[in-house]
Amino acid sequence: PLGRHGFDAYDDNEQSRDVIAATVAFLKSRLSRPSEFAAKRARAAGELQALFAEGKIEAAREFVRTALSTPGDKAITAVLVSEARLTSEGNSLRVSNPTAAVAAYEWAVELSPLSPNAHSGLAAGYEAAGQKDQAIAEAKKALDLLEKAADLSENWKKMIREAATALLE
Repeated sequence: PLGRHGFDAYDDNEQSRDVIAATVAFLKSRLSRPSEFAAKRARAAGELQALFAEGKIEAAREFVRTALSTPGDKAITAVLVSEARLTSEGNSLRVSNPTAAVAAYEWAVELSPLSPNAHSGLAAGYEAAGQKDQAIAEAKKALDLLEKAADLSENWKKMIREAATALLE
């Protein structure tokens, strides 16, 4: 605390060396963290991608609950598991595995309950799975939420509106 500007160059003593050593140790501990974070994110991304590709949505949820459960993992899950990612996974599974698609859409709705896109996707998933009443309810929910959605482009709103309206017809 009593050091002057440039102490490391002017004051060649034990206290200066201790301060420099502590600073270097601090920087090394902080600068090594991003590479650990990136490695964990890469492993998690690979595991989730494999589970999604196999239509194992519930297994992916369990993986997130167990393997990505520490407070520092929230940044990883926010990148790897989002409403947009889950609706995309649902879209890719809807024809080949409607049950898995519904699980993906339900997870998307859980993450973003006010998203007209997530509810529209869930409506399509329910329709593909033969669950007509649930599909109608979700399409109506998507249309209701669409009226309040200020963060969507007009083109995106139009696509959601057309999909939900077509399902209701």
